[in-house]
Amino acid sequence: NLDRAKTLLNRMNRSTGGFVIAWQGEGPGDTAGIFMRRFGATGVALDAADLRVNSTDAGTEQNPAVAMDTSNRVVAAFDVANKVYFQRFDAAGATQGSRSMVDSTGLGSNSSAAIGMDDSGRFFIAYRETNVIPGIWARGFDAAGVPQTGLPFSVATGDATSPSIATHANGDFVVAYEKTGADGTEILARQYNANGSTNGAAFTVNQH
Repeated sequence: NLDRAKTLLNRMNRSTGGFVIAWQGEGPGDTAGIFMRRFGATGVALDAADLRVNSTDAGTEQNPAVAMDTSNRVVAAFDVANKVYFQRFDAAGATQGSRSMVDSTGLGSNSSAAIGMDDSGRFFIAYRETNVIPGIWARGFDAAGVPQTGLPFSVATGDATSPSIATHANGDFVVAYEKTGADGTEILARQYNANGSTNGAAFTVNQH
């Protein structure tokens, strides 16, 4: 399963047009893991082989999401055993640090991550929570993977699902998601500043 089979802006190098694609399946060192590969603007692979994202083969990793900055550094997110993790990679495709849990409290049941990255390598991850307070939650990190917005913050509560993120070069970002409304499923979005503060209320995207 390719990551939504799309190459979105927040998965591309804004300065060169290069991009990264992640998928779930069989690859080097794991029969059910997360893998990725980076490409230049012309579609030529930057990596000689598929890069394994998950550092362990215990469990079944799924729902990959990836983002790349202007230096070709990548952050990949995925969920396993009801937790969302991320793994950083440098410009050469080498892993940086170990995998980290987005919700470091470990109390929730998380899945379906979306990720966006700004030009400096700062990144933001949104995900679906189904246990403690159901809804869409998000958290921001600097280029070294250090949390920058405290604990995860709520984007939307209730049956909100399917988060997606687009990130500006300066770190401002938008989270879009689905939620049941009076006329059925609605697409909503909310804007945020680079520090994680809201920039206005959530608004409805689609017209029925």
